[in-house]
Amino acid sequence: MGERAMANRKTVTKEAERLLEENVNDAIAWLRCAFAFDRLGYEERAVPLYNKAIRIGLKGDDLRDALVCLGSSFHTLKRFNEAIQALQRARRNFPRDRAVPLFFALALLDAKRSGEAVKLLGWMSLKISAGTDVDRFRKVLTRKYGSIGQTKKRGSSGTRVGDFGAF
Repeated sequence: MGERAMANRKTVTKEAERLLEENVNDAIAWLRCAFAFDRLGYEERAVPLYNKAIRIGLKGDDLRDALVCLGSSFHTLKRFNEAIQALQRARRNFPRDRAVPLFFALALLDAKRSGEAVKLLGWMSLKISAGTDVDRFRKVLTRKYGSIGQTKKRGSSGTRVGDFGAF
């Protein structure tokens, strides 16, 4: 890493610490500092800041971004179960968000839950491809994605597209 990059990291770190000292109960300040550390590759430092911002109280897009970035940071740190927990919370709170399941599928994959990841991405693909050439294969794809991870006889499936929420 070059001298300039190191100086930038030190400046950002000092500025973040000052901002948090001045805004102890400001969830957005904690979130912005978490973003800054995350962008610098300091995920380990970002995680408690995301958690604090969430605890203080975030809403709407800020909460979604905090949960997704928290999950992503846990994923980068190879803390896959914690990544899954954060992203499950994001899915519950933001069921129509299309970015959340993409991060969730990555966490599932690295947690050795590849069947769930493929199933989730398959359902998502089927949902967003309505009205396309996928429609002529929709019935068979729905059945096949529904049977992932099931040990039932071939051709039987109790899973519906809606079982994975909005995606």
